[in-house]
This record gives sequence, structure tokens and C-alpha cells, in this order.
Amino acid sequence: MNQRLFDWKFFVRFIGIYIVLYYGNLLFWGIIDPKNYYSPFADKYLNYISLLITSVFGFSSMIIHFFGVDTIVDGRYLFIPNGTALYMDQPCLGLGVMFFWIAFIFAAKNPATFKIKWAIIGVLSIWLINCARVTLLFFALEKNWAIGRLDAHDMFNYAAYVVIALLIWLVNINSGKLRANGISKVNPEKVSLTSA
Repeated sequence: MNQRLFDWKFFVRFIGIYIVLYYGNLLFWGIIDPKNYYSPFADKYLNYISLLITSVFGFSSMIIHFFGVDTIVDGRYLFIPNGTALYMDQPCLGLGVMFFWIAFIFAAKNPATFKIKWAIIGVLSIWLINCARVTLLFFALEKNWAIGRLDAHDMFNYAAYVVIALLIWLVNINSGKLRANGISKVNPEKVSLTSA
């Protein structure tokens, strides 16, 4: 059996999907930024960047509240009045890692339900890592922990890469099981092998 060492079709699909997501995001960022080609409609009704920032800060704020610290979320800021404040912008969301994951999942030849399930699992995992990072960074700054001096972006990236590697491993295992189940369901009497 001749098995390819490198799947060029997967690679081309992966690169194509990633480029569309990455540059589509840059284009969208340009139209919601008042300094560029600003679209009030897109900024008000289609702004997934603000939605993601609000969701990360909102969830992090709930965790911080659970530990007895009252915080306020105001747009791109999470803060205590006259105290610790965090600012988040588009580069802090991990969209590049999310796009990598989505491209990896949708470039593979798997059923749509499999792709959607694993895309959601990966994006949600990256989002949760970001929430954990924000929460940890907030407490580190508030309590003057030594970890507060570390680069928060690097912390997030390392954690995200570890999780992505783990998820790729899990997807490959589940994808293999899916293919094995698909092959085992084929009726052997209806399969004919012909030689050319």
C-alpha cells in the first residue's frame, strides 16, 4: 500500500482557510477602526472583536468577584476604581491561534458535524485559557505577585500552543476512530477489488 508522507491537498486547504480568516479579520478590524475605513453599522452590529473582549472580561470578572474582589468591566477595560486596571485589544484575543485551529479542523476530510464540534471545542478552550490568563494577571497585579512581571502574551501563547497540540492529538485519534468505524460499516459482500 502506497501511503503519502505529506498530504499536499490538506496543506493547501489549511493555508487557504487560514489566509481567508486572517486577512478577513484584518479587513474587518480596518472597517471598525475610526482611523481607517470606518463603518458604524459594522462596528455596532457585527463587532465580534468587542464581543470577545467583553466575554473574556465578563467571565474573568465573575471569577474575580467569586474571590471577593469587585471589578468593573467597561468596554476594553477591567478594573477596580482607583486600583488595578487591565486593557484588552484585538491582539490580546488569540485570534491567530483560533484561526489556526479552525483552519486545521476544516481542512481535514471529516463530516461537518465532527468539524463543527471540534472547532467549538478548540475555540472555547483558547477562550478559557485567555479568561484564566486575565484572572491570574489581574490578581498578580493587584497582590504584587512576582508573576505579574511576566509577559502575559507569552504566558497565553505557551498555554494555547500546549492545548492546541493536545487537541490535535485528540482530533487525530477521534478522526481515526471515525474512519475505522466508517470502514467497518461497509458490507464486505458489496466491496469488489479490481486491478487495472
